[in-house]
Amino acid sequence: MKVAVWVNDASEIKPEQTTAGIISELERRGHDVSVCGVRGLSVTPGGGVWCAGHEGSRVDLSDHDAVWVRTNPGRDAGAAYAHGVGLRLLERLDAEGVVVLNAPSGLERAGTKLYLCELSERVRPRTLVSRDIDQVRAFVTSCDGACVLKPLDGTHGRDVFKVDALAPSNLRQIIDVLCRDGFVMAQQYVAEAGRGDVRAILVNGEPLRVDGKACVVRRVPGAGDFRSNVSAGGRAEGEVWSDRLEQVVKELGPKLRRDGLFMVGADVIGSKLVEVNVYSPGGVGDASRFSGVDFMGALVTKFEERVEEVKGAR
Repeated sequence: MKVAVWVNDASEIKPEQTTAGIISELERRGHDVSVCGVRGLSVTPGGGVWCAGHEGSRVDLSDHDAVWVRTNPGRDAGAAYAHGVGLRLLERLDAEGVVVLNAPSGLERAGTKLYLCELSERVRPRTLVSRDIDQVRAFVTSCDGACVLKPLDGTHGRDVFKVDALAPSNLRQIIDVLCRDGFVMAQQYVAEAGRGDVRAILVNGEPLRVDGKACVVRRVPGAGDFRSNVSAGGRAEGEVWSDRLEQVVKELGPKLRRDGLFMVGADVIGSKLVEVNVYSPGGVGDASRFSGVDFMGALVTKFEERVEEVKGAR
C-alpha cells in the first residue's frame, strides 16, 4: 500500500512522537511511505497533486492509496495559507479515490474548539465562545468559582488562563489580550482538573483497545501550573478506562463516525469532555508503555482495515 503521511514539517518530527511511531510501524509492515510537509504542495498542469518529500523529492499524491493527516495547524501559524489550501487539495484527492484520514470535511468542521459546542452540556463544561469582552467577563462572573479562558484556535496549552470570578482584578486585561487575535472560549472550571485530564485515543468513534485495555493516559499538571499539557510541563501517567469515559464516548462516538474522523484524541476531566483533538493527537506511545501492550500496532491495523473498507465501498 502506498501511504503519504501529511505533516507540518517532516524535519520537525521527533522519535518519541506518535507520528514517528505511525511512520515506523507502516514501514515495518512493508508499506511504501512518503512523508510530506504542507508547505511543499503543488498542482501540476495536468491536475495532479504533488508534494515535496524526502531530500527534495517530488511525490505524486494522486497515485497513493491513502493519505494519513498528521498536521497541526495551531502550531504552524506561519503556514496558515498552506494548511487551508491543503484541506482543499485533500478533498480533491479523496474525490479521486485516495482515502484521506481523517476526512477533510471532518477536519474542517472539527478543526477548532468550536466543535465541542455541538455536543450537549451533559458531557462538556458550560461554555461560551465570543470576541465581546463584556460578554466574556459576564460569563466568568456568572460562574460559581473559576473559569478557563483560551483561544479558540490554540494548541499545546498556549495562552490558556484560569481565572477566578471572585478575584477579577486583571480579568479584563486577560480577556482583552485573548480577543486581539480571535475568538475566546470560556469554560467553567471542572473541579477534578487538579488531577489533570485523561487523553483517550478513539478510532472509528470507539476506544482503541488491545487485550481488553484501552489506549488512555492521564496527563498531570506540573508544579505551579493548572495545565496538564505535556508541552506545558505536565507529565504522563498510566490510566484505565472508566464508566465516566464510557458515557462521554457514548455521545461523542457516533458524531465522530458521521464526520469521518477516524482517529481522535478526547481530553476528559472527570465526566466532562474539554477538548477534541482531530489533527494529530498524541499519547499512543505513553499509553503503550504504561499498559504494556502495543497500541501503535493496533492503530495501524485499524488504519489498514479502514482504508480497505473505504476502497471496497467505492
